[in-house]
Amino acid sequence: MPHCRPFKLVDAMILVAVAALGMTSMHPGWNQFQMFWAGMKRAPTWQAYVGMSHTSLTIAFLTLAVDYVWLRLIPPRLPRSDLIRQPGMLFLILLIGLAFLFMALSAFVPPVAWTNMIIALALGLSWGAACRRYRSRAEPGWIEGLGRSFGVGLVVSIAATYPL
Repeated sequence: MPHCRPFKLVDAMILVAVAALGMTSMHPGWNQFQMFWAGMKRAPTWQAYVGMSHTSLTIAFLTLAVDYVWLRLIPPRLPRSDLIRQPGMLFLILLIGLAFLFMALSAFVPPVAWTNMIIALALGLSWGAACRRYRSRAEPGWIEGLGRSFGVGLVVSIAATYPL
């Protein structure tokens, strides 16, 4: 397995640009949060802050997952057969597949409160099974560790949506 490409200036630029897009998408939610609590004439509860922070964290993980795919497709990159066997990229492909499945099912069955927990459990189990089945070939270096951390963070963030 070849070594990972070194971290370059273009990688940093992509990370900063996508982080800025993620923060821009969080801004309206925080404005609405502040306007709601200003109208209530009370201080926000800690549960409200935790819920809003959780939403922002989920948005951040989703934008960073898109960033990861973008970084993986910049040359020099591995052949597609090796790229798909890496745990970070495999996670994102499974996430996209489960998202399409969920959208198709939600047209027929209304989502229930624990839908996100079920999605996160299915995503985590399918990711673990696929990594074991295909004998995932983790590339040594910064980019695969980044993908795995985004994957685990996104599964935890999705799973913790409704219990909060």
